[in-house]
Amino acid sequence: MFDFLTQALETDWGPWAFLIFGSLLLWGGAEALVRGAAGLARDFGLSPMIIGVTIVAFGTSAPEWVVSITAALDDKPGAALGNIIGSNITNIALVLGLTATVLPLVVRESVYRREVPLVLLAESLFFLVAWLGGISRLDGALLLITFAALYFYLIRDALRSRESLIAETEDLTELLKPQKKGWLIGLTFLGLGGLTAGAQVFVGGAEVIGIRAGLSHEEVGLLILAFGTSLPELITSVVAALRKEVDISLGNLLGSNFFNILFVGGTLGILRPFQIDSLQFYYHMPIMIFVTVLIFPLVWHGKHRLMLQRSGGIILVCCHVLWIGGTIWLRGRG
Repeated sequence: MFDFLTQALETDWGPWAFLIFGSLLLWGGAEALVRGAAGLARDFGLSPMIIGVTIVAFGTSAPEWVVSITAALDDKPGAALGNIIGSNITNIALVLGLTATVLPLVVRESVYRREVPLVLLAESLFFLVAWLGGISRLDGALLLITFAALYFYLIRDALRSRESLIAETEDLTELLKPQKKGWLIGLTFLGLGGLTAGAQVFVGGAEVIGIRAGLSHEEVGLLILAFGTSLPELITSVVAALRKEVDISLGNLLGSNFFNILFVGGTLGILRPFQIDSLQFYYHMPIMIFVTVLIFPLVWHGKHRLMLQRSGGIILVCCHVLWIGGTIWLRGRG
């Protein structure tokens, strides 16, 4: 079976077939995940935001974790780090931008004042650690501890403020039927499996195409792997927006960036300490922080009106295009 897939990738048409099949798996997985996660949020009395930040974000970030760890163990730390940084830029600039272009997103005040600043804090911490000389095992442990502390804070706050469904539901017995919960849990995990498999298939084809085009490992990580492993976030967020599950969409993106920077980056530091080259430090990482900061003015339309409109989404997508263009231009100069 695996020999057949390897042989297929070596053909002219194989990588493109992987792209198409992977895209289909991603879309089907996203549909199942959003339906299951939204149902679980309602059944357990949790906000869709916290479901998006935890279950959905962890699931859609699994490809980043697998790809980055595999690249690091294969002595390709540049590709691993490029995947992390590139995925975070892609999540905010491309995924959030496209999602807002499809459907303007109303942003809760708590998200604006808490979740987005925490993402910025995590990215700034990663930048500071890199500035002090690369990612050591001690730095990796610091990132993992920060990850655990921030998630503990978010989940504790969500549990304290969760809404009671008893007052809102006339037939609680029907709502809490075990069969329904079992189906929703199964649907959620089926969606996660489809997203993970779809991302792996897509990335497998895209990586071969990138290498054939003459890209370096760092460029494959920043451009090909980062986009491919961000596809679960992209498809899930767009599907969630189309289904009016805005909190799941935002929670998915913010949680994924937490996971990428703190958990994946921390795990990489512990398994395989690495240095960061000047291009990643002086160009890609500042852009990662810039597009996160850009969320604040784009969303602010007055104290009681927080919304990422289509115009803001287009600005973010343009930032992504300019980042890709800058990467290609710098490659030409190198």
